[in-house]
Amino acid sequence: MPILPPDVLAKKMKEKYEANTAGKGSTLVRELTRVLDAGVDPLSLAAANYEKMKSKLKAFLDSDLWPEIMKSIDRSLYRSIIEQVTASAYDTAVSVKKVKQARFAERWAPILVKHQAKIHAMPNVTDADRERRMIENLRGLKRLKGVWRRGGAPPS
Repeated sequence: MPILPPDVLAKKMKEKYEANTAGKGSTLVRELTRVLDAGVDPLSLAAANYEKMKSKLKAFLDSDLWPEIMKSIDRSLYRSIIEQVTASAYDTAVSVKKVKQARFAERWAPILVKHQAKIHAMPNVTDADRERRMIENLRGLKRLKGVWRRGGAPPS
């Protein structure tokens, strides 16, 4: 196979990308749901590969490649991506994640209300009282991080 000039190769690569990606969203969704219908649990597989993912991500971050990648992106390209993709992608993601957010709200709200009641029950007369309330609020919220995932029981 002959070596193509860079401009010809770039044109072919662009055309191939367009051909391989244009209008493929519904096909991708169909394929992904077939995987789920076949009994494969990709989320469990991902969880089982956590250490591998973590080591690869760490190796990437340790390579100092991230700043170089960020510096290499032209601002006009970044603007173009934002203008073409962000609004619809954000709206779609918000819509799709509505169920997930509702689950979080239902689990977190009772935990937060209980914490707030505890903080509001503390004395609030002097500056020292207010400082204690503020510190207890901060510490309490730190202790409650992720509690909603574990069924509402704070760590001991």
